[in-house]
Amino acid sequence: MNNHGIFSPDRTKVRTLLSIKSIFLFLLFTFAFEMAYASSVYSQTKVFTMQSAEKTVLQVFKEIEKNSEFIIFYRDGVIDLNRKVSVNVVNQSVDKILEQLLAHTDNGFTIKDRQIIIYKKETSATPSVSQQKNKIKVTGVVTDAKGYAHGESRFRRQRKCHRSF
Repeated sequence: MNNHGIFSPDRTKVRTLLSIKSIFLFLLFTFAFEMAYASSVYSQTKVFTMQSAEKTVLQVFKEIEKNSEFIIFYRDGVIDLNRKVSVNVVNQSVDKILEQLLAHTDNGFTIKDRQIIIYKKETSATPSVSQQKNKIKVTGVVTDAKGYAHGESRFRRQRKCHRSF
């Protein structure tokens, strides 16, 4: 029986559609991989030569933005933009410039694609050695004016009510 209707499976058409789908998927994944790879590599491949003495941090930031595709973000008051710095790098990535620029400060940086984010480093929550030596251990029970511990007065009142019934 020869079935040549609209929905009849013609093997050459099915193979053609499958090959077109596979080519399309291959190109799609290749393009997606290239975009992801290109965005992460820019910060590592872009090199700077910068020899500046006694420039402000703001001037160095502007020079980085002018000579690259980087955009630098920071909050007012997080970094001292008027601090004078000397940066000397030859054919180095932006990481090296920022490491020199932010050395001996309480600032850090992260690079996401073409964005540089300057932030204030978190202070450690662990106490220092001198603070640990001066520790005092306090123990006891906190009571109110009637002599009840926290939450105890309500419990005693409820017990009294239950006894009276």
